[in-house]
Amino acid sequence: MAAERAIRPITVQRKNSLFFGSVKGIQNSAIYNTFIETCKQAGVSFRNYFCKLLRELKKGRTDYENLLPMTICK
Repeated sequence: MAAERAIRPITVQRKNSLFFGSVKGIQNSAIYNTFIETCKQAGVSFRNYFCKLLRELKKGRTDYENLLPMTICK
């Protein structure tokens, strides 16, 4: 049951991608959903993480490994 719940977002994403207007739209959605699922696994609020991430990127940070949800939202 837990395994089914874990892959459900992937299945829903695959079905929803049939209605996107372009391949670029599908790619952008996949990236966005990857951020969301990574935050869930790290136990971090996606909204808080995304706000912090955008602030750090605006400052010019490029150390992307240190901008992951588990490190930036300690």
